[in-house]
Amino acid sequence: MNENPINLTKWTDTELSGTIHSDGYKTMFTSIPYDKGWKLFVDGVETETRPVFDTFIAADLAEGDHEISFTYEPEGLKTGAIITGVSLVVFAGAAIITTVNNKNKKKRKGFNATSMRCPYCGSTVVYRSADGIYHENKKGTMLYVCSNFPECDAYVRVHAGTNIPVGSLANHELRSLRRTAHHYFDQLHLSGYMSKQDAYKWLADLVMAPMSEAHIGHLGEYYCKLVIEESRKLLDRSRKMKSSPRFQVLQGGAAAS
Repeated sequence: MNENPINLTKWTDTELSGTIHSDGYKTMFTSIPYDKGWKLFVDGVETETRPVFDTFIAADLAEGDHEISFTYEPEGLKTGAIITGVSLVVFAGAAIITTVNNKNKKKRKGFNATSMRCPYCGSTVVYRSADGIYHENKKGTMLYVCSNFPECDAYVRVHAGTNIPVGSLANHELRSLRRTAHHYFDQLHLSGYMSKQDAYKWLADLVMAPMSEAHIGHLGEYYCKLVIEESRKLLDRSRKMKSSPRFQVLQGGAAAS
């Protein structure tokens, strides 16, 4: 996979700018939560953006070298999403803004979340124990929680032993959808229908994301529902195939041999 990182020239709480090379007409996919307050300028021209995963900002890039600038203009009381520790990479089919050192999650203990914002209410986010939020917290789980909790119930847990979030903040409805999506997705490889690696390749294709970003913890409602629907179709197909007389004959022949 071809990657061309951005050369950052400016980076503040409300602005990110730099230069980038695109090998062709590509989709720029970022981890900045989609908000109408964000504006993208490519070579000084305001460029239309769109949400991916129902959550993040994406835009199209033409071939060549470009000057990129993201700026944030708050709407009303909403202060919006803030960029923390990002790098921009152009992939064969997409460009992506991700946290720095994405290849070594277990080693990223210096993650800076002081500027994280709740995608629902725009409030700041606090890093705290899951005590009082989880019914039981025997594992000592840590969370990023909306500072407006419990009025706004958005939070996300972190990878064990790190302060790195496993995905984006989600409210009760989205967390429930993600759990259901994970249940059906996991059955694709736990049932033996496909390998775990193939399952994640399938997921990446389904949500149109690179493998490194194909995780249910990053998905919004639309893609969670899509994963549930398509996973169930594959599982139903697998069950029908296994119950067919031809499959049972083949299995019996294999056992006899």
